Amino acid sequence: SSLQYLRTTIEIRILMRMLAMVLILGMPFTHLLSIYAHDHQTVHQSSKFFSHLFAALSAGNLIGAFLGILVTKSGLKQASLFVYMIFGFCLSATAALLMTQYWEIVAMILLAGLFTSLSTNLLKGLIQSQSEEDMRGRIAGFTQLLAGLSTTSAGLAGFAVHHLANHEPSAYMAYETVQLALIGLLAALTLLSLPSILKSHIRI
Repeated sequence: SSLQYLRTTIEIRILMRMLAMVLILGMPFTHLLSIYAHDHQTVHQSSKFFSHLFAALSAGNLIGAFLGILVTKSGLKQASLFVYMIFGFCLSATAALLMTQYWEIVAMILLAGLFTSLSTNLLKGLIQSQSEEDMRGRIAGFTQLLAGLSTTSAGLAGFAVHHLANHEPSAYMAYETVQLALIGLLAALTLLSLPSILKSHIRI
């Protein structure tokens, strides 16, 4: 009955698909951030760099959570806002991968944390509010399943990085290649989802 409910409820299906894209294609960037910190080509203080990156990521997550509260109370109610959030993550993550200046990278990681927190928290909340009362427990179970799949996708991405590292000049180049591929796919799928989001008239 849960799968039938998802198939017949267009709005929740659209939101669940967006959440799946962010968690499965976007979260490997943050899950594998330790590889980024350890193997970055132009930053040599790995322990200090590691602590700054994860502090920035946590700060971004916290700021995103507070901004999510403000968004729900503001006049920004169109679901197309999620597209901008996801593209914000894609741009900040891509910039972090390509930049070489220490504090510019830290700032981009903060923004990546902000946009992931903002998009995932709002999507989860909106999915619950759109669900019928007797289905909310089952729908919450599906969202948790997607969260579990994000760790699986991160594991597969890590395996791909390990495999490519044997053919790339450095482990960082392998990490960068895998992450750019995932982020590019996330951006493309989000763009393809835009027409269905606009037609659904979903409001935050």
